[in-house]
This record gives sequence, structure tokens and C-alpha cells, in this order.
Amino acid sequence: MIVLKPFKSTLRRFKAGDHVSETDDLSPHSFAGLMVRKFIGAPKAPKLKKPAKAG
Repeated sequence: MIVLKPFKSTLRRFKAGDHVSETDDLSPHSFAGLMVRKFIGAPKAPKLKKPAKAG
């Protein structure tokens, strides 16, 4: 999972793009609570660019 919106825990600040796991200390927040509020989520797949037409 990655951080979608920045937030602070008791021990550190998380910024967008940081990797987070269920074992990280996110107190006073819970992993599930942050997912429900869309602070963390699955990384999005990069968009593929269409190849240029040869011609």
C-alpha cells in the first residue's frame, strides 16, 4: 500500500507516495481507518502511452 494523502502518526509524518504496511506503527490511526478515509491505498498502475504512428 502507498500513502495517497499525507498524514502524521505519533512517530513520523507520512507523505504521498510513501510505502505503508499493516505492521507499521500508525497510532493514533488504524490501518483500516486510513484505508476507509482514503489516506492509504493500492498503487495505481502507470498509464501506457500509445506508440507513435510510423509513416
